[in-house]
Amino acid sequence: MATSLESWSVDVLPVYSKKRINNLRLKAKLRDIYNAERHYGMTDFRSALDPYIDALGEEVQGDPRFYHVIREKCHAVDLRDEAAWENFTRTRSEEFMRPIWNFAVNCEIRPHIAGLLRASVRFTNTSSAGGATREYRINTIFNSGLELRLDGATYSPVTMEYFADDYKYDCTQPAIGHNCGVEVDPHDAAVLRTTHLPVYRQYRLRTRDHVKANLDELIQDPVNVLTEIRQDMERELDEWETYGRELSPQLAPKAQAQLAEEIGWICQGDPSLCQRHSADP
Repeated sequence: MATSLESWSVDVLPVYSKKRINNLRLKAKLRDIYNAERHYGMTDFRSALDPYIDALGEEVQGDPRFYHVIREKCHAVDLRDEAAWENFTRTRSEEFMRPIWNFAVNCEIRPHIAGLLRASVRFTNTSSAGGATREYRINTIFNSGLELRLDGATYSPVTMEYFADDYKYDCTQPAIGHNCGVEVDPHDAAVLRTTHLPVYRQYRLRTRDHVKANLDELIQDPVNVLTEIRQDMERELDEWETYGRELSPQLAPKAQAQLAEEIGWICQGDPSLCQRHSADP
């Protein structure tokens, strides 16, 4: 049985071919898009995109392997080699199917806060459903993405209000992505780039065990061991209070209160610790 299956095995012929638009660059000046009186601006780059899309359509149609509508069933004998497949497509194909996929790039500008402008750039697949011939067309666009570069301006991070009341999180993002992630070029802060999937790095939390409390040592020399533990707690409290003073001016009122409360937790085991610190000049 194995010999029989092996004798009928054949390599799968490539059916799809990737086509891509190379070096597609769009440029716009914010002052040409944004209307200060209307507090709004928008451009769709349509006239700049059409030549690229038309040229790619011509390239696809010029490919001799380009797909025609075939309504006859394909059998194994038609796939035994490339010559058989080419003969099948040449003799059974009917109408010529022109690609109907399309896409758009839109830039929309609205006023933000503190005199800043908020720009939204979207890449959208605008291909039609295909009508009666949709079963013969695949309008998916693969590996799409945007790279945005600012000339003569800088990005201002977007503040996420949801995290504004929690001191433990950075409540700013370089941009907000829709169906994508956004990252800043590590070598050029003026460049933002979309990613296919949002990336979040979760750091591992490790227990801080620098304060040692060995039971045998505590039994043998309780006074000195407890004194060392208290001194370590005082150093820990000093570090937290220094951190709190540096961070508080950047936080919202609720986040400041949350930070102060968590610093206060250190004193719960020994209230005199915080009393002494509060009395210090």
